[in-house]
Amino acid sequence: MRKFDLLKLLILGLIALAFGSCSDDDSSTVDVPAAVLKITQDSDDNSKVTVEVEEATGVLSYVFSFGDGNTVNSEGPEASHTYLWNSEFTVSVVLTSAQGVSEVTGTLTVTDAESDVICNNNYYQLLTGGCQDGGPGLGKTWKFSIAPGAFQVGPGPEHGDWNPDQNVIWWGSQYNHWGGNNGEGISMPEALKSRFTFGLFPNVMEVQATHQINNWQEDITAKDYEDFESVYEGEDSYSVSIIEEDGAMFLQIMDGGFLGYKQTVDGVVNSKYEIVSLTETELYVRYLNVLNKNEPENGINYRYLKFVQEDVVEEEPAPAAE
Repeated sequence: MRKFDLLKLLILGLIALAFGSCSDDDSSTVDVPAAVLKITQDSDDNSKVTVEVEEATGVLSYVFSFGDGNTVNSEGPEASHTYLWNSEFTVSVVLTSAQGVSEVTGTLTVTDAESDVICNNNYYQLLTGGCQDGGPGLGKTWKFSIAPGAFQVGPGPEHGDWNPDQNVIWWGSQYNHWGGNNGEGISMPEALKSRFTFGLFPNVMEVQATHQINNWQEDITAKDYEDFESVYEGEDSYSVSIIEEDGAMFLQIMDGGFLGYKQTVDGVVNSKYEIVSLTETELYVRYLNVLNKNEPENGINYRYLKFVQEDVVEEEPAPAAE
């Protein structure tokens, strides 16, 4: 009788342990938000789309990505968008709650888009080379500039010298800065071979690179203000868009893409560049960053980067006359 009781207790204990283990595993995922994605296209113009998140509870924020380089951050479960070219797109929404993050996705096909909106846009024409017969052009390829001032740092809005209407620069590079003409003698020969080709329909940036330039703050062992070269760790292509905000034009690279020079700002790789100027042969951009992570009292500032069209040859300036 005692043997039977002991065996019975052992079996009951194993069953209880098994149920307890399942319960622990389930509790770690039960509160992650789940939802259904509803995509509605206008019956008269299927380039106009409304995306709704249904059956989601406890969601604090929604990040809608429309698959063409455009995103919307919202506290509500619905967003509308108009596509500017015809293609199949993947739409995704990242849901954030107090307990976790999840993502829902869906696809749609656009056939009624008016591509003239992009084909006639001066910024897209200069960046990509424009359209051909209302469709994709050949694209335009850019490279790092090595001209004087191709890499600069200027004050940000928390600094007394800052003026949003002026290009005020604290420091500017000399000719061939990336080639070693700097105070530290540091060169980035492989990263200078990088090429960035912007095209239309779909709007993408194709990257040809084996190495990248990193802001010194990317590595806690790097010396202050000494940027360094490393193996390229990005993708071969990224969706892009040109957007306007508060009267300024921005080049937005999706999914953490960057223009050859990597810097993390507030924990995220900088992928949004304000267009300072854009011509047939020169792309001049800037972004806000923290000057020195070890000295936050320096505040924020702009970092300026200049790129030139691939065929441009930049010669060293002649010495100033004495």
